[in-house]
Amino acid sequence: MKTEAGKEDSWPRRRPATNADVEQVRDLVFGVLTEYGLRPDPTGIDADLKDIEQSYFSRGGGFSVLEDADGQIIATCALYPMDEATCELRKMYICPKHRGRGYGKRLLEEALSQ
Repeated sequence: MKTEAGKEDSWPRRRPATNADVEQVRDLVFGVLTEYGLRPDPTGIDADLKDIEQSYFSRGGGFSVLEDADGQIIATCALYPMDEATCELRKMYICPKHRGRGYGKRLLEEALSQ
């Protein structure tokens, strides 16, 4: 796939999450939690996934996803502001079949550079 500038798009690509991604993000996060024997908590710790834009962007934080060329979300990473000087790294999950490729490192480095 080519961009307007004629350069090859790099896949997977990182982009900000939107509320249109909620279902895919929730499926990925809950799937990984279940994989590790943990129980998703949609009314507690995972309630922030109901409205990503309100939970993260409106607070001054960020929520990024990596998506493949087919538009499937394969990884997530979020920064949640705790106060003016502190952010918490949250929702860093990678689809099992995409692990071991450096995507987690990439997301973490990009989050820390914000």
